Amino acid sequence: MGRLAEIVSQADARSLILIDEIGSGTEPNAGAALAVALLERFLEVGACALVTTHATELKLFGAEHAHVRNASVRFDPHTYAPTYQLDVGSPGQSLAFPLARAMHLDLRVIERAEALLSAQERDYERALEELALERTRTTKEREVLAGERVQLRTLEDAARKRGEALERERRELAQRAEAQLAQALRGFSAELERRAADRGDRSRAPRITRGQSELLGRTIDEMRSGLGISRTAPAVPNQPAPAAIAVGDRVRVLSLDTEGVVVEDFGNDVMVQLGALRMTVPKSDLSRRGGAAPQRVERVERESGSAKLAAATGARTELDVRGKRFVEAEPVVEQWIDASMLAGASPLRLIHGKGTGLLGRGLQQYLRAHPHVKDVRFGTAEEGGSGVTVFELS
Repeated sequence: MGRLAEIVSQADARSLILIDEIGSGTEPNAGAALAVALLERFLEVGACALVTTHATELKLFGAEHAHVRNASVRFDPHTYAPTYQLDVGSPGQSLAFPLARAMHLDLRVIERAEALLSAQERDYERALEELALERTRTTKEREVLAGERVQLRTLEDAARKRGEALERERRELAQRAEAQLAQALRGFSAELERRAADRGDRSRAPRITRGQSELLGRTIDEMRSGLGISRTAPAVPNQPAPAAIAVGDRVRVLSLDTEGVVVEDFGNDVMVQLGALRMTVPKSDLSRRGGAAPQRVERVERESGSAKLAAATGARTELDVRGKRFVEAEPVVEQWIDASMLAGASPLRLIHGKGTGLLGRGLQQYLRAHPHVKDVRFGTAEEGGSGVTVFELS
């Protein structure tokens, strides 16, 4: 009591007051009332105080006062062992009766003691016990959720990295598949041309009927779908209506994603020259490219001195296709080779760049399979190295 009197006389707004078991050592009700009065005085002078107590009156005071916070040290609700975790905002519960049962005190004594408690105190202690159990359960769930969040973030990072790797792999596979598909089409065209030559019909390029064209288109669509390759580019909104298709127009066959030149018009269908191959295609399967095509498709049937002169004046011994995909570069190279053959230009230098090497390898496979190309090789260091292919025309 002397210490408390000294504290009260010196307490001010700069004081930190620590009191263990405030109001103890006397009659409990009187001690609790004295403790409440002391706390009210500390609040008046603005002191900061940390006190401990078992008195229910002080727990209620802390719950009702705006500037007082209850706190308690957590115990395991099953073993009553201390966990050394501080719960701020929650008053501690009395463990007198649970501990008495755990220590095997006569149950009749415990039951009599519980009966002597007022109904309000029993409800209060029961509420605190339920609160302690709920707090323990919530804490465990929070710890489990925190661990699961960490694990989920790890899985998300792994899935994202795996997805990026799969997308890179898919793009590389699509590029290889494009090259293989184009090579297969070239082989198909070369076989038709060979069969025509075997029959002695060398005056015309091999033709494909509309039915054969539709079957080929469906087959290629199925191949592209299985390989995950987009057949056409996304539609552009508000695009003007396409111009009429005419003989001599450079067009793209949408079902094959390949460029060619219109050589004959049959109304709803046209004959399109695709390299050494001619095929009948519905106009609805075509998109017109800018400008008229060079008249290389008329080389066999309408070749003349003026055509040769035009090809010779426009022929180039070097072509740059860097930045293109194989399916975009192939028809350009095909037209360049045809023009160079008319002009008699050789050797030729094809610039495709190094990059991943897919474009260069695909073009070299195409050139080695070409019936009018020979001596295909990468350029020397002075010619551009592996970013350039040099070849002769037969």
